[in-house]
Amino acid sequence: MDLTTLTDFFNQWILSNAYSMATGLIALVFGWYLAGFLANQLRRLFTRSKSIDPTIGPVLSQLVRYTILIITAVIVLSQFGVATTSILTVIGAAGLAIALALQGT
Repeated sequence: MDLTTLTDFFNQWILSNAYSMATGLIALVFGWYLAGFLANQLRRLFTRSKSIDPTIGPVLSQLVRYTILIITAVIVLSQFGVATTSILTVIGAAGLAIALALQGT
């Protein structure tokens, strides 16, 4: 395989996947910003509230942040063409395991 064949293949692959790469990158940046923004807003809201325990505010804000980041990662992987059904199955099983572990508390 010579260099011209390799560059032609690479250029063709870039042109055929440019739209999905651009939308995946936009979704990643938007999701990252949204996760940080909502976590900061929730943290401020929980610290101003008198009826919520001050130790639970940062925990809930980080829970929201990482949930949004996980959803963003699944969306970006789906946009890049990765099959996300197995990833979603593992996330669902982990959620069920956590729910059953916390059931008695």
